[in-house]
Amino acid sequence: MRKVQIAIIGIICSLVVGFISYSAYHLFFTKPIKVPTVFTIDRQKTGRAVAKQLHENDFISSKLVFRTLLKLTNLDKKIRAGVYQLLPSFTMFKVINVITQNSDVMVKITIPEGWTTKQIVRYLKAQPGIEKVNINIDTIDQYYLPETYMFSPPISAQKVLETMSNQANQYLQETDIRKIPHPLKNIQEVIALASIVEKETSLDHERPLIAGVFLNRLKKRMRLQADPTVVFAATNGEGKLARPLFKSDLKIQSPYNTYINEGLPPGPICHPGKKSIQAVLNPVQTKYLYFVEDKAGGHKFAHSNVEHNKNVKKIRSIRQV
Repeated sequence: MRKVQIAIIGIICSLVVGFISYSAYHLFFTKPIKVPTVFTIDRQKTGRAVAKQLHENDFISSKLVFRTLLKLTNLDKKIRAGVYQLLPSFTMFKVINVITQNSDVMVKITIPEGWTTKQIVRYLKAQPGIEKVNINIDTIDQYYLPETYMFSPPISAQKVLETMSNQANQYLQETDIRKIPHPLKNIQEVIALASIVEKETSLDHERPLIAGVFLNRLKKRMRLQADPTVVFAATNGEGKLARPLFKSDLKIQSPYNTYINEGLPPGPICHPGKKSIQAVLNPVQTKYLYFVEDKAGGHKFAHSNVEHNKNVKKIRSIRQV
Protein backbone atom coordinates (compact mmCIF):
# COMPACT_ATOMS: atom_id res chain seq x y z
CA MET A 1 0.00 0.00 0.00
CA ARG A 2 2.80 2.35 0.93
CA LYS A 3 4.49 1.65 -2.41
CA VAL A 4 1.26 2.61 -4.24
CA GLN A 5 1.06 5.89 -2.31
CA ILE A 6 4.66 6.69 -3.11
CA ALA A 7 4.02 5.91 -6.78
CA ILE A 8 0.97 8.20 -6.84
CA ILE A 9 2.89 10.98 -5.14
CA GLY A 10 5.70 10.49 -7.66
CA ILE A 11 3.26 10.75 -10.56
CA ILE A 12 1.68 13.88 -9.09
CA CYS A 13 5.10 15.44 -8.53
CA SER A 14 6.11 14.61 -12.08
CA LEU A 15 2.91 16.20 -13.41
CA VAL A 16 3.43 19.31 -11.30
CA VAL A 17 7.05 19.62 -12.37
CA GLY A 18 6.01 19.01 -15.97
CA PHE A 19 3.31 21.66 -15.82
CA ILE A 20 5.69 24.11 -14.16
CA SER A 21 8.28 23.47 -16.88
CA TYR A 22 5.62 23.72 -19.57
CA SER A 23 4.31 26.96 -18.08
CA ALA A 24 7.77 28.45 -17.62
CA TYR A 25 8.57 27.79 -21.26
CA HIS A 26 5.40 29.49 -22.48
CA LEU A 27 5.65 32.36 -20.01
CA PHE A 28 9.07 33.42 -21.23
CA PHE A 29 8.80 32.24 -24.81
CA THR A 30 8.39 35.10 -27.31
CA LYS A 31 6.10 34.47 -30.24
CA PRO A 32 7.52 35.13 -33.70
CA ILE A 33 5.80 38.49 -34.30
CA LYS A 34 7.95 40.19 -36.90
CA VAL A 35 6.69 43.77 -36.51
CA PRO A 36 4.91 45.85 -33.84
CA THR A 37 1.23 44.94 -34.09
CA VAL A 38 -1.93 46.67 -32.93
CA PHE A 39 -4.25 44.51 -30.82
CA THR A 40 -7.81 45.55 -29.89
CA ILE A 41 -9.76 44.41 -26.83
CA ASP A 42 -13.46 45.27 -26.88
CA ARG A 43 -15.50 46.05 -23.79
CA GLN A 44 -16.85 43.23 -21.61
CA LYS A 45 -14.54 40.57 -23.06
CA THR A 46 -13.74 37.75 -20.63
CA GLY A 47 -10.25 36.44 -19.89
CA ARG A 48 -11.16 33.30 -21.83
CA ALA A 49 -12.17 35.34 -24.91
CA VAL A 50 -9.05 37.50 -24.72
CA ALA A 51 -6.84 34.39 -24.40
CA LYS A 52 -8.51 32.89 -27.48
CA GLN A 53 -8.07 36.15 -29.41
CA LEU A 54 -4.41 36.48 -28.43
CA HIS A 55 -3.67 32.87 -29.31
CA GLU A 56 -5.43 33.06 -32.67
CA ASN A 57 -3.39 36.14 -33.53
CA ASP A 58 -0.15 34.40 -32.47
CA PHE A 59 0.60 36.74 -29.55
CA ILE A 60 0.75 33.95 -26.94
CA SER A 61 1.73 30.29 -27.28
CA SER A 62 -0.70 28.76 -24.75
CA LYS A 63 -4.24 29.77 -23.79
CA LEU A 64 -4.12 27.45 -20.75
CA VAL A 65 -0.97 29.00 -19.28
CA PHE A 66 -2.25 32.50 -20.02
CA ARG A 67 -5.57 31.94 -18.23
CA THR A 68 -3.88 30.14 -15.33
CA LEU A 69 -1.49 33.05 -14.83
CA LEU A 70 -4.39 35.52 -14.93
CA LYS A 71 -6.18 33.54 -12.21
CA LEU A 72 -3.11 33.14 -10.01
CA THR A 73 -2.29 36.84 -10.18
CA ASN A 74 -5.97 37.88 -9.85
CA LEU A 75 -5.67 39.92 -13.06
CA ASP A 76 -8.46 38.22 -15.00
CA LYS A 77 -10.88 40.97 -13.91
CA LYS A 78 -8.42 43.77 -14.63
CA ILE A 79 -8.09 43.38 -18.42
CA ARG A 80 -8.85 46.77 -19.93
CA ALA A 81 -10.64 47.45 -23.20
CA GLY A 82 -8.53 49.43 -25.62
CA VAL A 83 -6.03 49.34 -28.44
CA TYR A 84 -2.54 48.09 -27.58
CA GLN A 85 0.73 47.88 -29.43
CA LEU A 86 2.38 44.49 -28.95
CA LEU A 87 6.05 44.17 -29.82
CA PRO A 88 8.00 41.13 -31.10
CA SER A 89 9.97 41.00 -27.83
CA PHE A 90 6.90 40.63 -25.60
CA THR A 91 6.69 37.52 -23.43
CA MET A 92 3.38 36.36 -22.00
CA PHE A 93 4.22 38.17 -18.76
CA LYS A 94 4.68 41.39 -20.72
CA VAL A 95 1.46 40.91 -22.72
CA ILE A 96 -0.52 40.52 -19.49
CA ASN A 97 1.16 43.58 -18.01
CA VAL A 98 0.29 45.66 -21.08
CA ILE A 99 -3.38 44.70 -21.41
CA THR A 100 -4.08 45.28 -17.71
CA GLN A 101 -2.86 48.88 -17.90
CA ASN A 102 -4.47 51.89 -19.55
CA SER A 103 -3.75 51.90 -23.27
CA ASP A 104 -1.56 54.74 -24.48
CA VAL A 105 -2.37 54.05 -28.14
CA MET A 106 -4.60 56.65 -29.79
CA VAL A 107 -6.97 55.85 -32.64
CA LYS A 108 -6.39 58.14 -35.62
CA ILE A 109 -9.46 58.75 -37.76
CA THR A 110 -8.99 60.59 -41.07
CA ILE A 111 -12.09 61.56 -43.03
CA PRO A 112 -11.30 62.72 -46.59
CA GLU A 113 -13.22 65.61 -48.09
CA GLY A 114 -16.05 64.43 -50.32
CA TRP A 115 -16.93 61.19 -48.55
CA THR A 116 -20.59 60.30 -48.10
CA THR A 117 -22.04 59.36 -44.73
CA LYS A 118 -22.17 55.70 -45.74
CA GLN A 119 -18.48 55.80 -46.70
CA ILE A 120 -17.63 57.29 -43.30
CA VAL A 121 -19.61 54.65 -41.43
CA ARG A 122 -18.04 51.86 -43.50
CA TYR A 123 -14.59 53.25 -42.67
CA LEU A 124 -15.34 53.49 -38.94
CA LYS A 125 -16.54 49.90 -38.84
CA ALA A 126 -13.14 48.76 -40.10
CA GLN A 127 -11.07 50.70 -37.55
CA PRO A 128 -9.60 48.97 -34.46
CA GLY A 129 -10.75 50.47 -31.18
CA ILE A 130 -14.01 51.78 -32.65
CA GLU A 131 -17.10 50.00 -31.34
CA LYS A 132 -19.67 49.40 -34.05
CA VAL A 133 -22.93 49.41 -32.08
CA ASN A 134 -25.77 51.94 -32.31
CA ILE A 135 -24.66 53.80 -35.44
CA ASN A 136 -27.46 56.26 -36.16
CA ILE A 137 -27.27 58.01 -39.54
CA ASP A 138 -30.93 58.88 -39.98
CA THR A 139 -30.47 62.64 -40.15
CA ILE A 140 -30.41 63.39 -43.86
CA ASP A 141 -28.69 66.78 -43.66
CA GLN A 142 -26.20 65.98 -40.90
CA TYR A 143 -22.77 67.40 -41.69
CA TYR A 144 -19.49 65.89 -40.49
CA LEU A 145 -16.35 67.99 -40.84
CA PRO A 146 -13.71 66.12 -42.90
CA GLU A 147 -10.54 66.26 -40.83
CA THR A 148 -8.14 64.06 -38.86
CA TYR A 149 -9.32 63.19 -35.36
CA MET A 150 -7.58 61.44 -32.45
CA PHE A 151 -9.51 59.34 -29.93
CA SER A 152 -8.64 57.32 -26.84
CA PRO A 153 -10.05 53.82 -27.41
CA PRO A 154 -12.37 52.17 -26.92
CA ILE A 155 -14.94 54.61 -28.27
CA SER A 156 -18.24 54.02 -30.02
CA ALA A 157 -18.69 54.89 -33.68
CA GLN A 158 -21.70 56.98 -32.66
CA LYS A 159 -19.49 59.04 -30.32
CA VAL A 160 -17.00 59.58 -33.16
CA LEU A 161 -19.80 60.82 -35.42
CA GLU A 162 -21.08 63.12 -32.67
CA THR A 163 -17.59 64.58 -32.23
CA MET A 164 -17.27 65.22 -35.97
CA SER A 165 -20.73 66.79 -36.00
CA ASN A 166 -19.85 69.05 -33.05
CA GLN A 167 -16.66 70.11 -34.80
CA ALA A 168 -18.68 70.92 -37.91
CA ASN A 169 -21.21 72.95 -35.92
CA GLN A 170 -18.44 74.87 -34.20
CA TYR A 171 -16.88 75.70 -37.55
CA LEU A 172 -20.23 76.73 -39.06
CA GLN A 173 -21.07 78.93 -36.06
CA GLU A 174 -17.96 80.94 -36.84
CA THR A 175 -19.34 81.61 -40.32
CA ASP A 176 -20.73 85.08 -40.92
CA ILE A 177 -24.36 84.38 -41.84
CA ARG A 178 -24.46 87.71 -43.69
CA LYS A 179 -22.13 86.14 -46.24
CA ILE A 180 -24.69 83.58 -47.39
CA PRO A 181 -25.18 84.49 -51.06
CA HIS A 182 -28.55 84.93 -52.75
CA PRO A 183 -30.61 82.86 -53.44
CA LEU A 184 -29.42 80.50 -50.65
CA LYS A 185 -31.50 80.87 -47.50
CA ASN A 186 -29.47 79.26 -44.73
CA ILE A 187 -26.27 77.43 -43.84
CA GLN A 188 -27.85 74.04 -44.63
CA GLU A 189 -28.28 75.14 -48.25
CA VAL A 190 -24.67 76.37 -48.25
CA ILE A 191 -23.53 72.87 -47.22
CA ALA A 192 -25.76 71.24 -49.86
CA LEU A 193 -24.28 73.40 -52.64
CA ALA A 194 -20.74 73.05 -51.26
CA SER A 195 -21.12 69.26 -51.41
CA ILE A 196 -21.83 69.51 -55.15
CA VAL A 197 -18.88 71.87 -55.67
CA GLU A 198 -16.68 69.40 -53.74
CA LYS A 199 -17.58 66.61 -56.15
CA GLU A 200 -17.35 68.71 -59.31
CA THR A 201 -13.70 69.72 -59.00
CA SER A 202 -10.52 68.95 -57.11
CA LEU A 203 -8.92 72.24 -58.21
CA ASP A 204 -9.05 74.85 -55.47
CA HIS A 205 -8.99 77.80 -57.85
CA GLU A 206 -12.06 76.47 -59.68
CA ARG A 207 -14.27 76.01 -56.64
CA PRO A 208 -15.44 79.67 -56.32
CA LEU A 209 -16.10 79.86 -60.07
CA ILE A 210 -18.15 76.65 -60.13
CA ALA A 211 -20.04 77.89 -57.07
CA GLY A 212 -20.76 81.09 -59.01
CA VAL A 213 -22.10 79.13 -61.97
CA PHE A 214 -24.48 77.10 -59.81
CA LEU A 215 -25.69 80.22 -58.00
CA ASN A 216 -26.42 81.83 -61.37
CA ARG A 217 -28.46 78.80 -62.41
CA LEU A 218 -30.40 78.87 -59.14
CA LYS A 219 -31.18 82.56 -59.60
CA LYS A 220 -32.55 81.85 -63.07
CA ARG A 221 -34.48 78.82 -61.77
CA MET A 222 -32.48 76.59 -64.11
CA ARG A 223 -31.89 72.99 -63.07
CA LEU A 224 -28.38 72.50 -61.73
CA GLN A 225 -27.86 69.37 -63.86
CA ALA A 226 -24.90 68.33 -61.73
CA ASP A 227 -23.58 64.84 -62.54
CA PRO A 228 -22.44 64.14 -58.94
CA THR A 229 -26.06 64.35 -57.77
CA VAL A 230 -26.95 61.63 -60.27
CA VAL A 231 -24.08 59.47 -59.02
CA PHE A 232 -25.36 59.93 -55.46
CA ALA A 233 -28.84 58.86 -56.55
CA ALA A 234 -27.56 55.93 -58.62
CA THR A 235 -25.40 54.55 -55.79
CA ASN A 236 -27.84 55.39 -53.00
CA GLY A 237 -25.11 57.40 -51.32
CA GLU A 238 -22.60 54.54 -51.27
CA GLY A 239 -19.85 56.54 -53.01
CA LYS A 240 -18.29 56.22 -56.44
CA LEU A 241 -20.09 54.73 -59.42
CA ALA A 242 -18.04 51.87 -60.84
CA ARG A 243 -18.88 52.82 -64.42
CA PRO A 244 -19.47 55.92 -66.55
CA LEU A 245 -22.80 57.73 -66.28
CA PHE A 246 -25.35 56.69 -68.89
CA LYS A 247 -28.05 58.92 -70.37
CA SER A 248 -30.61 56.68 -68.71
CA ASP A 249 -29.09 57.59 -65.32
CA LEU A 250 -30.13 61.20 -65.82
CA LYS A 251 -33.77 60.08 -65.53
CA ILE A 252 -33.36 58.30 -62.18
CA GLN A 253 -36.34 59.15 -59.98
CA SER A 254 -34.69 60.61 -56.90
CA PRO A 255 -35.02 63.94 -55.06
CA TYR A 256 -31.23 64.15 -55.37
CA ASN A 257 -31.23 64.04 -59.17
CA THR A 258 -30.79 67.69 -60.22
CA TYR A 259 -31.43 66.80 -63.87
CA ILE A 260 -35.13 66.21 -63.14
CA ASN A 261 -35.59 68.40 -60.03
CA GLU A 262 -35.23 72.15 -59.72
CA GLY A 263 -33.17 73.71 -56.98
CA LEU A 264 -30.87 72.04 -54.50
CA PRO A 265 -31.11 68.40 -53.39
CA PRO A 266 -32.79 67.82 -49.98
CA GLY A 267 -29.39 67.48 -48.30
CA PRO A 268 -25.66 67.31 -49.01
CA ILE A 269 -24.48 64.56 -51.36
CA CYS A 270 -21.18 64.33 -49.45
CA HIS A 271 -19.28 66.02 -46.65
CA PRO A 272 -17.48 68.99 -48.22
CA GLY A 273 -14.24 70.47 -46.99
CA LYS A 274 -13.77 74.00 -45.76
CA LYS A 275 -12.50 75.20 -49.16
CA SER A 276 -15.73 74.22 -50.90
CA ILE A 277 -17.81 75.86 -48.17
CA GLN A 278 -15.78 79.04 -48.44
CA ALA A 279 -16.13 78.89 -52.24
CA VAL A 280 -19.93 78.99 -51.87
CA LEU A 281 -19.72 81.82 -49.33
CA ASN A 282 -17.28 83.74 -51.54
CA PRO A 283 -18.23 82.84 -55.12
CA VAL A 284 -16.73 84.43 -58.20
CA GLN A 285 -19.13 86.99 -59.65
CA THR A 286 -19.59 85.67 -63.16
CA LYS A 287 -22.18 85.37 -65.92
CA TYR A 288 -21.20 81.81 -66.76
CA LEU A 289 -24.06 79.30 -66.73
CA TYR A 290 -22.35 76.15 -68.04
CA PHE A 291 -19.14 74.18 -67.68
CA VAL A 292 -17.74 70.88 -68.91
CA GLU A 293 -14.69 68.94 -67.80
CA ASP A 294 -11.70 69.37 -70.11
CA LYS A 295 -8.86 67.00 -70.91
CA ALA A 296 -6.52 68.53 -68.32
CA GLY A 297 -8.77 67.82 -65.35
CA GLY A 298 -10.18 71.33 -65.18
CA HIS A 299 -13.30 72.76 -66.77
CA LYS A 300 -14.29 74.86 -69.76
CA PHE A 301 -16.91 77.51 -68.94
CA ALA A 302 -19.58 79.07 -71.15
CA HIS A 303 -22.21 81.84 -71.02
CA SER A 304 -24.73 80.21 -73.35
CA ASN A 305 -25.95 76.76 -74.27
CA VAL A 306 -24.65 77.26 -77.84
CA GLU A 307 -21.17 78.09 -76.53
CA HIS A 308 -21.35 75.18 -74.09
CA ASN A 309 -22.27 72.70 -76.84
CA LYS A 310 -19.29 73.90 -78.88
CA ASN A 311 -17.01 73.30 -75.89
CA VAL A 312 -18.45 69.83 -75.38
CA LYS A 313 -17.97 68.95 -79.06
CA LYS A 314 -14.40 70.27 -79.06
CA ILE A 315 -13.45 68.39 -75.87
CA ARG A 316 -14.98 65.15 -77.16
CA SER A 317 -12.98 65.44 -80.38
CA ILE A 318 -9.79 66.01 -78.40
CA ARG A 319 -10.49 62.94 -76.26
CA GLN A 320 -10.89 60.78 -79.34
CA VAL A 321 -7.43 61.73 -80.66
